[in-house]
Amino acid sequence: MTPHSAVGNPKGIPVISATVAIQSAPELSRMSTVTHVMANSVKMSTPDLEDSMNTACVVIATFTPKPDRYDEVKRVLLEVSPEVHQEEGCELYALHEEVDGTLVLIEKWTSRELWQAHLALDTGTRIQKGVEGLLEGDVEVREMYGVTDTSYPESL
Repeated sequence: MTPHSAVGNPKGIPVISATVAIQSAPELSRMSTVTHVMANSVKMSTPDLEDSMNTACVVIATFTPKPDRYDEVKRVLLEVSPEVHQEEGCELYALHEEVDGTLVLIEKWTSRELWQAHLALDTGTRIQKGVEGLLEGDVEVREMYGVTDTSYPESL
């Protein structure tokens, strides 16, 4: 686990996030962004976990295929996409490609709970098995939640 950013929150408490990489199918249920909140003491938690259970959850999963395996990884990800779209809570499940050949899944779920449920389904297992041995490294998964600011008008 390595820090990828340091930011401040609206209350002025510094926050450092780290990304947890997937290494095997049993670990799918444990992937999440871990946040260290530094105030009087250091805590490890998901920001407002209780609130996030009922808030839309956005997930960015990054796959870096080996140079000669790009098409295979892309096929695996595209094959499960129609099924994932039918899963409860799936609002968005879209594959994108970066200019460097990295494949990025952008997902949006109605809640963290439904995203976690998705991870335990057959589609998640099929992705994990389908890309095994085809990637440069682990899949990087980033879990995030919208930031609300009550000073913005509702029309924005």
